[in-house]
Amino acid sequence: MYPSNLNEREKVIEIWNSNTLSSDSFTFIINPTLRCNFNCWYCYENHRNAPIMNNDILERTKALIGQTIERTNLIKLSFFGGETLLEFSRIVKPLIEYTENAVSKVNKDIQISFTTNGFLLTPSMIDFLSQHYVKFMQITLDGGKQTHNKTRISKGKDSFDTITSNIESLLNKGISVTLRINVTPANISECKDITSWIKGFQMIARNFYQLTYNRFGKHLKKLT
Repeated sequence: MYPSNLNEREKVIEIWNSNTLSSDSFTFIINPTLRCNFNCWYCYENHRNAPIMNNDILERTKALIGQTIERTNLIKLSFFGGETLLEFSRIVKPLIEYTENAVSKVNKDIQISFTTNGFLLTPSMIDFLSQHYVKFMQITLDGGKQTHNKTRISKGKDSFDTITSNIESLLNKGISVTLRINVTPANISECKDITSWIKGFQMIARNFYQLTYNRFGKHLKKLT
């Protein structure tokens, strides 16, 4: 029981601040856009007229990060979407550079992660990310090559080959990748494509990946 004269609203704010503004770390989940370069059948997002972070929100996000740095030892940026890399030049890169500069002035730490489909990565992007505190990425594949390319259709490029090549480049740069494999009754037999590909990794890459399966379909047998 709380005393009758307790201001419950202020108490809730106090508890919230004590839990979220930890001296250990603070995580910002950044959503640059809900747009995506693919149109996967299972996606919950409606990509028509999907919102994009505007410059005002970008500057306000920077300001909030700047205010928070003084109260915590570690700033974590987690980029999520939509497809975050669609706004790499306008949102992602400037925000990383701002945060990196801000934490360096007060001797604090920074960690950066991404959830991405991995298709839009370029060698210059990967070089930038590897040099700017990016430690982790989660990238999804839709089964083996045949099913994946039917789900993630790209004109002019094989999406499976492009994404898997980019994943290897990330791993070889020391960026950890969680491979999230969407498995359905229709594509389970193709999972051997994934294991065959992984067996070809360079030795350094084998130290930086984790494989998980996301099961679609009620009657899918347990993976073995």
